[in-house]
Amino acid sequence: MAQASSRGGSEGSLDADWRNPADAPAGNQVVRCLIRRCGADSRGAVGIFVAFATDTRVAYNEIHEMPYTGISVGYRWNTTPTSQSHCVVEYNHIYDVMRVLADGGGVYTLGFQPGTILRGNHIHDVHRSRFAHGGAPNNGFFVDEGSKGFLFESNVVYATSGGAVRFNQCQQDWHTWKDNRFDDAVTPADIAAARQQSGLRAGPGPAPRSLH
Repeated sequence: MAQASSRGGSEGSLDADWRNPADAPAGNQVVRCLIRRCGADSRGAVGIFVAFATDTRVAYNEIHEMPYTGISVGYRWNTTPTSQSHCVVEYNHIYDVMRVLADGGGVYTLGFQPGTILRGNHIHDVHRSRFAHGGAPNNGFFVDEGSKGFLFESNVVYATSGGAVRFNQCQQDWHTWKDNRFDDAVTPADIAAARQQSGLRAGPGPAPRSLH
């Protein structure tokens, strides 16, 4: 069984990378999944969590009815290099999230992740619940500590309680930004296009089977 290293992380084993980089999971895909109503007991649960992996693709998923964040990518609270790299998070439809907790978003990121792409995601209705007394805002993209090296491209983000994007202990210019539509810049045409291009029934490949 592969083991994680105890070096480098501020949270010990929780944010420790793999001892042998070759052990890092590679080539994973989470595609066309319906993820909803998670975190009934553990309110901090997220829909999809990727940490210390490489060449992972998270695409065409629909994530909603979540107490906290929809997708979380990376888990190192600074810019030290780790095995987490080249993650593609694209064309996901994320909405009706952050229903209970604060300080999260549709997509949450941590750490230096070269080659990571966040593209074509449709994020809206990121709430601020009456249970979240104080605490930080809830956003479409919460780009948290040490986040660096991403491409944000063609995302459509609106109707978020705390704004489309928030940075904490990182900077906007640590990333590349192309053709995104955020907050008041989003038009009805942008929303219609995002609905067609993201989620379970968008993109190439067979449509998901109905559960009804």
